[in-house]
Amino acid sequence: MNDICILHLIGLIGIGLAGCQGGPTPSAATGWDEVKRTQIPVCALKSQYEAPTRQPMASLAWEDGVCVSRDGLSLYSDYFQCDLFSFVLSKPDMREVWRYQRGPDIGQDFSNPLNTGHPWIHSDIVVSTRTGRDKPFGPWRLTKLKGKFGNFGGMAGFGKSGRSNSFDYAVYTGDLKSGVKIKMMRIVGQDLEGDEKGIMLPDNINAKYHADNPHLECPDPKHPKELVLFWDSDERPGLGQHDIFYSTSPDAGIAWADPRPVSSINSKADEQQPHLFREKGQWWLYLTASNPQDGKLGIFRYRQAHTGDWDSWVERELVVGAGTSAAVGEPTLTKDGDLSFVVITVNHAHGTVTDRYDCDPWFLKRKR
Repeated sequence: MNDICILHLIGLIGIGLAGCQGGPTPSAATGWDEVKRTQIPVCALKSQYEAPTRQPMASLAWEDGVCVSRDGLSLYSDYFQCDLFSFVLSKPDMREVWRYQRGPDIGQDFSNPLNTGHPWIHSDIVVSTRTGRDKPFGPWRLTKLKGKFGNFGGMAGFGKSGRSNSFDYAVYTGDLKSGVKIKMMRIVGQDLEGDEKGIMLPDNINAKYHADNPHLECPDPKHPKELVLFWDSDERPGLGQHDIFYSTSPDAGIAWADPRPVSSINSKADEQQPHLFREKGQWWLYLTASNPQDGKLGIFRYRQAHTGDWDSWVERELVVGAGTSAAVGEPTLTKDGDLSFVVITVNHAHGTVTDRYDCDPWFLKRKR
């Protein structure tokens, strides 16, 4: 649920602007442990998954845009050391983001370009690792995709490069003056150091419109240079507030076909945060979408009806509903089908103007 999606999500979960206007002062909320025990999502596929659980490294920082490696040993996230929702609701002025600061300090560079004494808070991409699929994840640490002032987010990597703990490719987003854009790296290590720091995808993908929440795959290992990319946009012409688009590359990501909407899925409601997953030769598309049952964002999946046709998705199925939480999203799966995602919680009882909302990584383990 990268920051590009936040204003729409606010509308979906019915958060008004009342009480959030004008010069907030830092004020810490209480009762977060109890809030997170009671605002929990609901698994809609109980025959396939165990009960959802919050990840042990979850904190009061804003942990968003998750991506789990296919081997299940690395989990990536955007990391904002603040209450990002409350900041956006305040009609944000980046000079005031320090007022919403919250969560553990993991060493981000918050140098202020205005040379004031307040931190300039932004998102970097972090990673948490573990030694086995049944072991707990460790603490967050910064990856090489870190910096000053701007935001890194939306990382998704796939494949093994032949080197230990590496990806063949990774994509991620960065905020530029022209909006949110997608970059791609090749031969990428666990800490997201790459042979190339990040190649901006060509203008037919990036030039005119926001391009967010990318997911990249190689459909056929026999043809390793042929890639397919899915992403969402709230600006590219479509049917809803967010729609999903795709493109293919024949040459390892140098050239890309003109983007096409995923017309078998897009609607006037909302579809975003796509994630491709193959199991026993069958491709599935997991995504975040408006759930008509409760009016909140939920996680759904579709089955690919025709091999090689990236716009032939059928049989929509709810996987995780928001339950008593405000929203769920950002689906990402291991090769065994274990699902990582995020949950938005709201501290109704004790929330303050600068400390009311939180986003945490959760986990849904596939029954063996």
